[in-house]
Amino acid sequence: MDMSSIINQMITLFLMMGVGYLCGKTDIIDPVFSKKMSNLIINVTTPAMIMASVSTKVSFPKESAIQVLLVSTAIFIVVIPLAFLAATILRVPLDDKKLYVFMFIFSNTGFMGYPVIRTIFGNDAVFLAALYNMIQGVALYSFGVWLMDSKGGKFNVKSLINPSMIASLLSLVVFLCDIPIPQIAANVFDSIGSITSPAAMLLIGAGLSVMSVKEIFTEARLYPFAVLKQIALPVLMYLLIGIFLKDATLLGIMIVVCAMPVANISVMFATQYGGNINMASKGVFITTMCSFVTIPLLCMFLG
Repeated sequence: MDMSSIINQMITLFLMMGVGYLCGKTDIIDPVFSKKMSNLIINVTTPAMIMASVSTKVSFPKESAIQVLLVSTAIFIVVIPLAFLAATILRVPLDDKKLYVFMFIFSNTGFMGYPVIRTIFGNDAVFLAALYNMIQGVALYSFGVWLMDSKGGKFNVKSLINPSMIASLLSLVVFLCDIPIPQIAANVFDSIGSITSPAAMLLIGAGLSVMSVKEIFTEARLYPFAVLKQIALPVLMYLLIGIFLKDATLLGIMIVVCAMPVANISVMFATQYGGNINMASKGVFITTMCSFVTIPLLCMFLG
């Protein structure tokens, strides 16, 4: 990996987020616009970016897709008990324990993960990150709902039917069956998909602008939480997954995805199921800021 290029790209993403923060503070991006922009990214630009990743010849062999699906499933099986262990180690108050477990398990693969993966590993890698996100989606709307819903939430298959999931499934079919995508369609996917990175960074920055920075930075427990989630967990996954996954690029993609900050949906789930919304917002903020340091460090570790 070219570390200077990775650091430059991470700085670029960080500055985009900073512009978003200023736009939020000056009401250029207000809550109404943020909601519409979020819908645009989730339902249009991200699916387009996923499809763009298979619009040209993908450099990975077909076996890599199956490997990523199996490894992603194994990651969540391992991470769930580790999340409860982390919450215990951090002595999280009982009222916030489920939220901390949720934040530890579910990462910002979409808004943050796809742009970072594309920056580090290239356009092809977005397809593999999307396969990981498919497994995360299943875990989110099954275990995640059960965890956060004090009334005992049930799995709803309709929750999985969304544009990103559909695009992921279509891209998998295109990849496995060698289905050619017309050049015009490929150009459209690429052009619309390229909006995702800057738009997502602007949106994250605008979201952070509504929080009290002083209050956020005094939440001491979130710092060791970030170390466990964004450094210790990826290193542990590297040691475990590396036993079975020998392809350095595939391994790198899996580890970097594991190192993503807390998923924005943590705030939405906390809102919906009566969790600690302020704590979820702080978790997103702190881990997002930390990721601009931890991801380059992990890339150095991966070599």
